[in-house]
Amino acid sequence: MMIKNYGALLERSVRRSGFGISKLARKLKVSRPTVYQWFKEENLDALTIVKIENTIGVNSVMALEEIYGFSVQSIEPELDISVSSIAEDAEVRYWIARYIRLLEKYNGVLINKKIQKKCVKVW
Repeated sequence: MMIKNYGALLERSVRRSGFGISKLARKLKVSRPTVYQWFKEENLDALTIVKIENTIGVNSVMALEEIYGFSVQSIEPELDISVSSIAEDAEVRYWIARYIRLLEKYNGVLINKKIQKKCVKVW
């Protein structure tokens, strides 16, 4: 029985896609060394593989079936929902954080204007 290095297979898939490692790390919200560590691992969990392949736009259900020896089609819809909901949640959190920063800046501007008006009245 031939043992496969699934991290190396994943690395080859990422490099063939033309997707940069730095961009992949940013999209997955992990560090570049983490991505390189995944490439070195012989065994990877299916969710990590699915997340990476969804990010780079590659669908390799056949490879997952070969790696794990069971039909991924039965779990694929559930994984797609969870991965897409994770991405949607991350996007929502990004916009919420951005909106909060904007409100904080606006609040700072209002406070500065109020302080300036008080200083002008005193003099």
